[in-house]
Amino acid sequence: MPLYPYHCRECGETTEIFARTPNEDLGSKLRCAHCDSKDIERRMAPPGLPADEKQLRGMLRRRAESEGIGRSHLDG
Repeated sequence: MPLYPYHCRECGETTEIFARTPNEDLGSKLRCAHCDSKDIERRMAPPGLPADEKQLRGMLRRRAESEGIGRSHLDG
C-alpha cells in the first residue's frame, strides 16, 4: 500500500496519505490529519520506513520489545 509522507508547515506534524500511484491527483486528500491545514509538502522517505522521527523511534521500540531486546530475563 503506497503511503506518501507530507509535512505540515503549520503544526510541524507528518501525515501519511494513500495514493495508488505517485502521480495520482490527490486533490482534497492533501490536508494535515492533525490540524486540517492545506499547507503541507511532500517528503521523501525510504520505502517501508516512517518519514517522521517520532514514528520511526516508536516502530523500532515496538520491534525491539517484540523480540525481547532490552528486557532482562528477570522481567518475566
